[in-house]
Amino acid sequence: MFDDPRSDFPERNGAKTLPIILESHLPLDYVIIMLGTTDTKEMMHISSEETTEGIKKLIHIVKWYKTLEGTQSPKIILIVPPIVQETANFASKLFIGATAKMIAFKKTYSELAKKEDIYCIDCTDEILVDREDGVHIDATQHKKLAALIFPYIIM
Repeated sequence: MFDDPRSDFPERNGAKTLPIILESHLPLDYVIIMLGTTDTKEMMHISSEETTEGIKKLIHIVKWYKTLEGTQSPKIILIVPPIVQETANFASKLFIGATAKMIAFKKTYSELAKKEDIYCIDCTDEILVDREDGVHIDATQHKKLAALIFPYIIM
C-alpha cells in the first residue's frame, strides 16, 4: 500500500491498483496475496509491522469490494513470501536489512490471517529464492509454490 519513491516506477501502490484489478476480474473465487518483499527494500524505510498493516488494508479492500449479484466475496489466501537473502549479488544492492524483516512476516502475517479469518501459507521453509539474485524464485520454485497453494483451492 506504499508508493515507490522512484518516479520511474509509478502506480506500484497495491491499495490504489487492487480495486481496478478486482473489478476487471469479477467474479472471483480466490484472491491470493503474496506481497511485502518490495517493502523490505532499504530505500522504502518500512517496518515489518507497517507492511503487515498495509496487507491488512489490502485484505479489507478484497473483503469489502463489491461482488456481482448471486456471488460471494472471494476467499483470501495470504502467503508469507520467500525470505530475501540480502547477501546475494542483486539483493545486496537494494535489500539491506530485508532478511530480518521478512522473517518477522512469518509471525505477523500468521497473526493477521487468524484475526481476519483467512488462509495463510508460510512457504518460507520450502520455497527458496534464487541464490544469485537473492530475491526472485525460479520456475522450479514456482511449481513448488503452486503445489503448496493447490490444496487450499480444491477444498
